[in-house]
Amino acid sequence: MYESYFVVDVETCPIDLDGYFLLETDEEKIKKLNPIDSKIIAIGIRNRGESKIFSGDEKDILTKFWSEWKKLKYGSPSILLVGFNVTNFDIPFIVARSFINNIEIVPFSLKSVLDVKDKNNSRHYSWMTNFCYPYILFFIHLLF
Repeated sequence: MYESYFVVDVETCPIDLDGYFLLETDEEKIKKLNPIDSKIIAIGIRNRGESKIFSGDEKDILTKFWSEWKKLKYGSPSILLVGFNVTNFDIPFIVARSFINNIEIVPFSLKSVLDVKDKNNSRHYSWMTNFCYPYILFFIHLLF
């Protein structure tokens, strides 16, 4: 059983924003939202009622994220990383951008990841709407 949760949400944007806005179709724009053509502008985390938002320089964001993950993981080995679409987007994006920026990655197992996007039953849906969505909306509100 997991002792605690580590909720993660990553916010990204294209590196070349001017070029992005010149693209004509949504398909072209979506193709630019990848770890080569985009960067991380913020990562929000929540653990045991405490929220942190890392923003600013991408290298600094990634360094702080991995430092926090390492501290929490080694302090509580049975911690569960939770988020919406984290296995298909957030984690691969964070890892790829960490490699690109030469930032040390703290090892983790996908067995200790809960992607609430993959959970369709009402119990997880309720958890998502009652816990994660308000956190995500608060996080987006702080950015803008």
